[in-house]
Amino acid sequence: MCGIAGILADRGRPPPEPDRVRAALRAMAHRGPDGAGVVARGPAVLGNCRLAIVDPANGAQPMEEGPGGAVLTQNGEIHDHVERRRELEARGEVFRTNSDTEVLLKLLARYGPPALADVTGMFAFAFFRPGTGELLLGRDAFGVKPLLVARDAERGETLFASEVAGLVALGHRPRLDLEALAERLAFNFPLGDRTLLAGVRTVPPGRCLHLAGDGRCSETIFSRVVFRDDGDRAEEDFAEELRGEIVRSVRLSLRADAPLGVTLSGGLDSGLVGGVAVREGGRPLPAFTGYFDEGPEFDERVHARRAAAEADLRLVEVPVRPDDLLARIRDLAVALEGPIAGPGTLPQLLTASRAARDVRVLLTGQGADELFGGYARHRLVLLALAGRLDPERLPADLAGYRPLARRLAGFAPGADVADLFFRLVFRGDGVEGLLGPAFGGIFRRYDARAAFEGAFAREDGDPFRRMASFERRTLLPALLHGEDRVSMRCSVESRVPLLSPAIVSLAARIPSRFTCTADEGKRILRRAAEGIAPPSAVARRDKMGFPVPLGKWAAGPLGAALEARLAGGPLVPLGILAPDGPGRIVAGAGGHGRHLWFFLLLSEWLDAAGVRP
Repeated sequence: MCGIAGILADRGRPPPEPDRVRAALRAMAHRGPDGAGVVARGPAVLGNCRLAIVDPANGAQPMEEGPGGAVLTQNGEIHDHVERRRELEARGEVFRTNSDTEVLLKLLARYGPPALADVTGMFAFAFFRPGTGELLLGRDAFGVKPLLVARDAERGETLFASEVAGLVALGHRPRLDLEALAERLAFNFPLGDRTLLAGVRTVPPGRCLHLAGDGRCSETIFSRVVFRDDGDRAEEDFAEELRGEIVRSVRLSLRADAPLGVTLSGGLDSGLVGGVAVREGGRPLPAFTGYFDEGPEFDERVHARRAAAEADLRLVEVPVRPDDLLARIRDLAVALEGPIAGPGTLPQLLTASRAARDVRVLLTGQGADELFGGYARHRLVLLALAGRLDPERLPADLAGYRPLARRLAGFAPGADVADLFFRLVFRGDGVEGLLGPAFGGIFRRYDARAAFEGAFAREDGDPFRRMASFERRTLLPALLHGEDRVSMRCSVESRVPLLSPAIVSLAARIPSRFTCTADEGKRILRRAAEGIAPPSAVARRDKMGFPVPLGKWAAGPLGAALEARLAGGPLVPLGILAPDGPGRIVAGAGGHGRHLWFFLLLSEWLDAAGVRP
């Protein structure tokens, strides 16, 4: 786990100054407090600040193939590096270290991007071949690890870094993209590779960008999910295969030359990962959970305690209090690089901060909801399509989602799944009256429905497959963005074993009737978890979904302070919020808590980073 940064100069331009890359590494030092290095090769300068997890003594980066040879800087981990090393050694490769980075270096040098198709791990990298002058920028299949790229036409350079702070230190002048902000306000996640900064893009997950010395860029897709029902197999056969793949992936994720632990909510996903981690590691592990004192609807400690006891996990409970929001909101906004994901990132930040005292690696259950249908909206849409949705008489485990269900009222059975799903993922209701003149017109002109349909139309298959596939390309990378930025702000590596290539490929072959139906979500995952996860986590049906008492805080102890922070920030002067917007947002936080969270993060980020339209 590291931070990476670098520059590629066009042919005929002066070589980049290594000191600019060193400055970028200093700006991202939280991602790699264990050392930093820079390698210059003609038109390219590559840098790395390292969090030493695998082979701490010998895995320094950037790593070179040999004198004058290829250079690699990597962020993340190749979890199956031991197996890959054996395969390469059988083909004559000789290794100098036990680092997973050297394995990736040799894979790319020998085979290029196609070698990444079934690699188990999470990674973002820059790989430069002096002989060809080509720079490869790549990310893992789901974009667990970040990588941003920007073009400086004036200087004739391409810049890349793990975080915006790194790009700015390289010389990029950040400017807020108001059209991208409209998309973010409408959905709370990007629909593609666009960021909130003009001219800055993310390297798309599962792809490599090939950057040439003349500024041209081409793309290789090395990972693509292909849906193909394996319809002749019994449900138990799928459950058994999935159980085996989960055990294997968690076992690989335990490889670390540093202390590790797990996050635990008491739900199925984190309980499954934690239970298997203890079984495979052969020893108790620390588990970290955040909690609120605002009532049982916000407190999952009873479930986390039960699951921890069943799995032999040592539970560490981390309180999240109203004052923590005021104290950490700016740090969180800077870490997240603006509004993305939800207020659940606050307890994530505090939990990671506490975990950093004991561990350097955390295993999480992220990704299972998107793969196996864990969101209430999946089932609400399926109930509506079947003509069985009555918002006032929902199944017991969906009773807390009545306001969401009411959005689907009036749709006839058999309505188009895109119409229904858009109603549930659109987040721009009731916001126009809050906006100022500079941004209000842009948001009104933004056609959220057309943008959504353009992205959703690419999906094939039955209704659940279409919803889940859309979320894997859009929502999941946004959640992983939050997971990475929050944990790395605390110099902790967050691993996601439920997103291994083998598990994802298997999920794409399991028929939806075994995965998510109107009556049950994550059906096959629950069956696979039997016998390897805490029984209480397998049996639980009332998962809360990261509730945060933001509305209660705004209506009580924090109302005046939050309004003052919004009113005193840059949003009103910049015309993003109307003059009375801050007061109305705080007053309406019970119904529009997401808007309060969005504009708080935006205000704090713009103010701290000095970003302007």
